[in-house]
Amino acid sequence: MSELLAGVCFVRVAADPRTIPEGAQVWDLVDEAGVAFARAEVFEGKEQWGVRVQDRAPNLADGDLLRLVGHLLVWHVSCPADTVDVVLGRTHDHHPLVRVGGEYV
Repeated sequence: MSELLAGVCFVRVAADPRTIPEGAQVWDLVDEAGVAFARAEVFEGKEQWGVRVQDRAPNLADGDLLRLVGHLLVWHVSCPADTVDVVLGRTHDHHPLVRVGGEYV
């Protein structure tokens, strides 16, 4: 995981109220060159949280992208949910992340 995170920054950006519901958080995942390669939209819920991820990183495996989202949820968003539904825009597949100890898997 540390190799995957090397050089990746998580930058919170302003949510466009025309396309993102109030209260949602929008985060860019930025590489070492300063280029955003993915955007995560985090939707908070009382019982269920969700994340929608759009990316421009065809060489990044789905599992690696999900690990980055898990890191974002723990270290930057402070998500309290035990499970989070993540939808990858590249496939439209749903991936449940489950909190185990201090991280999502």
